[in-house]
Amino acid sequence: MDDEQLRRLISSLSILSNHGSFPLHTFSVLASAAPPDKLAEQLHQRWLSEESFATIAAVAVLHVHHLGEISDSALWSCCLAHLLSDYRSRYNLRKKNPLLFRNNVRTLLKMYPVFREIDAVVSESLIKPIFMSLNMLMDEEADDKDVQVYPFPLAMVSLVLEDGSLLHKLRPNECDKLVLMARHCLCEKTLNAESRRGLLNIIDLWTYGWDMEMFPDYVMKFYEGSETKENVETAKRKVNNVASETKIQEQLQNEDVRSHHSYDTIDWDHESVV
Repeated sequence: MDDEQLRRLISSLSILSNHGSFPLHTFSVLASAAPPDKLAEQLHQRWLSEESFATIAAVAVLHVHHLGEISDSALWSCCLAHLLSDYRSRYNLRKKNPLLFRNNVRTLLKMYPVFREIDAVVSESLIKPIFMSLNMLMDEEADDKDVQVYPFPLAMVSLVLEDGSLLHKLRPNECDKLVLMARHCLCEKTLNAESRRGLLNIIDLWTYGWDMEMFPDYVMKFYEGSETKENVETAKRKVNNVASETKIQEQLQNEDVRSHHSYDTIDWDHESVV
């Protein structure tokens, strides 16, 4: 199977997943037939270019691991190598194409739980890249597209609203720094109304332990009363994303095949937040 055939197959799987459940069995056949490094490269290219593919790639890697394929460690190790390589070249990637950079930040977040399940020690190498990359989306060089919610679902506000609880569990102090940067963005950047509400939402979630059910009634009414067009579109995207991720995760949970394997040592760039 050459690179072009593999690229077309991955593209077809992506299209199918956007219109329903991810075709896990088809991907399993593909994973067994394609060289792991070639397959990982095609997944890599897709998650950089397509905003919705981060979750699909994470599910695909975890699925191969669950099946216990002989080459499963090679696939996830190659994917991890791509993530860390892009992190090391993050400044060049951001300068070349900010959208690719934002896509990679999302993939870091979505891949972390997968690597934590596969190997908790290895997953530590993603923690510093996650926080450093999110910080970059709010630094002095960040433009509005890096921060704003609408119409940029990969921007910092959207990512932290989706995964703030996870970030807090990983590194509370680093999460606190993100919230402080959100305060600066709220005061210093020119943003649309939806993005300002998103930043306020991040601050309120942090204040109330990342649990909206803990919001006082008057705070909840503020968000419930903000039904602008942007608000509605963002809510629709969140519902669709959650529904898609839930459907895919249910597929994985219904599988009966589980296996544990030892993994070959590879050349990680182990980094963690101190």
